[in-house]
Amino acid sequence: MRRLSGIHVRVIALWTSLCIGLACCAASPAFASGGIHVAPARVEAVIGMNGAAPPITVHNRMDRPVRIQVSVGWGSHDEHGIPVYFDEPGVAGAKAEVHPPELLLLPGARAEIHLRVAPADRPHYPVVFLTWHSGLTRSPAGTEFQTVTRIAVPFLLTPENHPPGQVRIIDIGTEAIEPHAAEIRVLVANAGDAHVRTSGEAVVLDSTGKAVGTIRLPELLVLPGAQRLLRLEWRPDEPLAGPYALLFDGLSEETTPAFAFSL
Repeated sequence: MRRLSGIHVRVIALWTSLCIGLACCAASPAFASGGIHVAPARVEAVIGMNGAAPPITVHNRMDRPVRIQVSVGWGSHDEHGIPVYFDEPGVAGAKAEVHPPELLLLPGARAEIHLRVAPADRPHYPVVFLTWHSGLTRSPAGTEFQTVTRIAVPFLLTPENHPPGQVRIIDIGTEAIEPHAAEIRVLVANAGDAHVRTSGEAVVLDSTGKAVGTIRLPELLVLPGAQRLLRLEWRPDEPLAGPYALLFDGLSEETTPAFAFSL
């Protein structure tokens, strides 16, 4: 897959607004520089039988007309949840089309953008990009430059009743960060074809097998084929010693053996 190419314009400054949290933010409206309102900022939905996704609405709140270019790419994230965009889908044969490819909005006008994916019987993770020129800005030195604003709206689309992805533990590391605190880093991967959210807890066992601590796992979104790093903090009542064992409950459908560690 190729990374999404940049927008080639003659500008001195390029402002880019990327509305995706891969902690993957909630589907709330996105307010961009220049008074353009986009809602929702993320779409998580069931794919229609014809491959249609719910539309997004664009509202021009400026006092001048604005021309918006609309395009579609594909999204993922790195282990820290930072978005990564591509020109091509990660799955062969996947397609996504957006309509209209361009909007001309008068002051106060609204318009809908529609996305259709194929085939409709498997998950898709396209990203709709909206790009427009926000206007000329003058620097303190008197130089004028063109500002370009860009918004990315990610889509998490799955067929009805499709099972979630499969979380697998890739690596575990531990480190004492204070006399009474330890950081546990758990790297997980999604081996399925649909997105999944981490859940469950980690139970800390002492050398006798007694549970001496429980750590609730954060709920993080993991897209297909991607990895996420879970950072856990354990603060026992007694000074850190060991050896310990870490047992995960509810994180993965696979049977995960206890991870032994000392601090």
